[in-house]
Amino acid sequence: FFSVPCALPTMTDADEYFPGQYPLPYSRNFQRFETSITEEHIDGLDRNGFAVVDNFLGTGWATAILTEMQWLYASRLMQPNQIRILDPDDAPFNVTKPNIHELDLHHEDLREKVPEINELFWQSHALAAHLNGLLPRLQLTTRPAQHTLKAQCNTGHGGCFPLHYDNPAPPDKRRLSALLYLNPDWKPGDGGEIVVSPFLGQPTTIEPCMDRLVLFFSETMLHRVLPCYAERYCLTIWLDSDMANKDQEVLGSHKIPTVPGLDADMIAILNKPSVQKQLSRAVYEEEYEESIRQCFAGSNKGIDAMLARHSQAVAGIRGQPELSHMVDLLRACKPKPRTVMRLPETSANIVP
Repeated sequence: FFSVPCALPTMTDADEYFPGQYPLPYSRNFQRFETSITEEHIDGLDRNGFAVVDNFLGTGWATAILTEMQWLYASRLMQPNQIRILDPDDAPFNVTKPNIHELDLHHEDLREKVPEINELFWQSHALAAHLNGLLPRLQLTTRPAQHTLKAQCNTGHGGCFPLHYDNPAPPDKRRLSALLYLNPDWKPGDGGEIVVSPFLGQPTTIEPCMDRLVLFFSETMLHRVLPCYAERYCLTIWLDSDMANKDQEVLGSHKIPTVPGLDADMIAILNKPSVQKQLSRAVYEEEYEESIRQCFAGSNKGIDAMLARHSQAVAGIRGQPELSHMVDLLRACKPKPRTVMRLPETSANIVP
């Protein structure tokens, strides 16, 4: 199965543009990329595989982008998120993630409708260059044409995403995921938090607050979105690299140190992104299943199809005795109980 690209919207008023009425004064200040994302954040990214930056653009500018996002949704330019199921025993079919609407903004004619989002896209090269300067081995491309921008509205009612990697396999070039949350009224109980789960590391729940940027490695950070019960907006930028999927060791210092029963050579193999992705379905079997059931609630065909694919993946691993034994050793090393920590406001990952 794979994600279905968002179709181009079909509107009778296709030439309509955002009317340009923003609620707060603001200015575009791309120097905020450098002042907001500090060495301290990149140390956290390097150490944990993710980092959180608050007050990324400033309230006025972030509100302007949110206003454009709300206009995109209200204008029906966002489309329901879908997954294409390739069933060997049946005709392929699409499954819709309930309550998730998105718009891929790689089409220039669409971006030009929303000037602030369009300008953010064209200045993504400055973001990539700044991140490369702080962590050179990222080797992010600085060509905006190779960056991906997606606008998303979660309308609530339990809308969520199952466990997944943003870069599942070649030829995908995604290296770093940058999620900008735009939810000024978010409060505990509204849901829609992202849960990042480093391989064998402690899962961390991050609240989707206003003007909060979440960075993580696209190739190696397993993550999901919890059920959402209030309208939630997120703008995602994926930064590519020609070094993606080269099967180096995991970026950053979050590597598996030791696993009882496995020697150093096996640990080195486990620190390769492709191996972690291959084994994650079995290591996190129950977590995948829970997230699938929550994501496709109300769609029996969707749940059945996704669970069947998940079971097939796990069975393929369990059918190989050596891999199955390794999975048992890894499962024993997962944090127990599998508690989810909220990122404290005093964390070193956050800018005041």
